[in-house]
Amino acid sequence: MNRYHNLNIYGHIALELGADNDLSGSTSSSHNVPTADISFLRFTGTNPTVSGFADGSDNNKILIVSFVPDAGAGSGGVFTLKHESSYSSAGNRIKTNDGNDLVLNPYESAFLLYDSYDTVWRVISSPTAAGGNTFSSINITGSGVVFEGATANEYETTLTVTDPTADRTITLPDATTTVVGTDVSQTLSNKTISGSDNTLSNIGNASLTNSSITINGSSVSLGGSATVRTFTSADITANTTVTSWTQNFVFTANGAITVTLPASPSNGDRVRVIDADYGSSLTNITVARNTRKINNVADDILIDINGASVEFVYNSTAGNWQIVNSPI
Repeated sequence: MNRYHNLNIYGHIALELGADNDLSGSTSSSHNVPTADISFLRFTGTNPTVSGFADGSDNNKILIVSFVPDAGAGSGGVFTLKHESSYSSAGNRIKTNDGNDLVLNPYESAFLLYDSYDTVWRVISSPTAAGGNTFSSINITGSGVVFEGATANEYETTLTVTDPTADRTITLPDATTTVVGTDVSQTLSNKTISGSDNTLSNIGNASLTNSSITINGSSVSLGGSATVRTFTSADITANTTVTSWTQNFVFTANGAITVTLPASPSNGDRVRVIDADYGSSLTNITVARNTRKINNVADDILIDINGASVEFVYNSTAGNWQIVNSPI
């Protein structure tokens, strides 16, 4: 395989030149120069000019080298490729990058590729194509573009596409950047992801900036667990033993009522007792301690204030119900 490196389409690219048995030609003809089975043309003579090449077909490639000084006297002449000259037949003409004739000094070269879509020979690489050649568009009908890289070896990078089912457009940003791959590990920065337009999955809680919530002053990690206690309500119209985490609305219209606290409370358990019908000043509410102390005293308490609301919190270390909210 013959390869020529630094044929820039703004990068390093290796292009294959015809068959392995490339033929060499020597000519000073000016128009419709035959190129059948030839991928290397050496031009000699005195200031030769060529306006076109015959036998072009899709992706045919020709390397042209000017050996003008070898022509006898070595006058140091030049070799000229005419830009879209009418001297050659349509379909054989040459199209340069800047629209001007291409002049090759002694021992300079140019690389031509036949574009069957526009039926012209395009100048792909030449001494005057500083920094690479510029095209308004390029049609690549093969499997892709192969980048050799800085080192000519057995490793190349191939830029290819899935066979399209419709016209597609990929727009590169107006910025110096690195392409993000779907199958490689990369760190993204300065990116905004719309939650409504995207589905984010497999994001560990520890990867989040806020990876915990605070419940009652304690931090709980996302994915962790915490017990959040809430009160349930009960209407009391007769003597009863209540359970923890209840708010008990006591109705005394039919007489005094005794509310007995839980027998086996846990640390931090709460009980609320509420005079629901504002009658406890006449028919009292007794809160029985059920073997535990209340406010560190081994006595029951009496609620005799209309509309009173009393809350008890149990401390297991002291074995004591402590009143934390009470008008009594």
